[in-house]
Amino acid sequence: MSLKAKGDPIANLYEDIAAEEKARTIYQWIIDLSRKQIRVNYRFLCIQ
Repeated sequence: MSLKAKGDPIANLYEDIAAEEKARTIYQWIIDLSRKQIRVNYRFLCIQ
């Protein structure tokens, strides 16, 4: 759900910043999860 402010550039700017921050947080979570999974897989392969 998105509320688009019409005619108020400051409100639009804040909305854009909030959307970018949310996306960055999600991307960082995916990166961190991927790194952890890579380490787990690497350890598994080294033990074999």
